[in-house]
Amino acid sequence: MPYRSEAQAGYFHTHKAQLERQGVDVDEWDAATKGRHLPKRAMHTKTVNLGSKGSFKEKPGALHAMLHVPQGEKIPASDLKSKPGDSPLLRRRKASAKGFKAMHHGG
Repeated sequence: MPYRSEAQAGYFHTHKAQLERQGVDVDEWDAATKGRHLPKRAMHTKTVNLGSKGSFKEKPGALHAMLHVPQGEKIPASDLKSKPGDSPLLRRRKASAKGFKAMHHGG
């Protein structure tokens, strides 16, 4: 199984003896990851179920990171408007944020 991030690879190499006692072959993970570009940190994904309309995966905090808004602060409505220089990924994330904002979140 390949590593998901540089941080995970670093952890495996730091704790190699302990992991190998538990049955994890660090050399096998190295071979599976060889030649791949890894992000510094892996982002956790969350599955959003829309019932009969299907489901999709989201990365909580990704839009905050792309817009340079500190985690925990609300993103201003002006920042959620599409701009000419936005990448397709940023446009999709902004559209998703608008949709989440409009959803009824139980109660």
